[in-house]
Amino acid sequence: MAQSEAELARVKAHAREIQHVRRIVSHVLLVDSAEREALLEELRAELRRLDAEDADDETAAETEPGTGESDGSERTGDAEDAAGSPTDGSDAADGG
Repeated sequence: MAQSEAELARVKAHAREIQHVRRIVSHVLLVDSAEREALLEELRAELRRLDAEDADDETAAETEPGTGESDGSERTGDAEDAAGSPTDGSDAADGG
């Protein structure tokens, strides 16, 4: 990204002075160029599309049973379950 044509010219001139440089390929855009603005608008549109897809996916996961997605309301287990402690309400210290 270059602030001006003059800045871009200075960078290219410097690159030409570096030993063994044969060719300079510039992918630089000027800050105020129409090409940059068009590229930014394409990126913004893609982000909006992806956000809309994510919102659709979240809505589908909340409303469709059996999707494998959890909406946070289902029981997912706890540390006692993972440790193998009884989960039927009985107290292991009472013997069962």
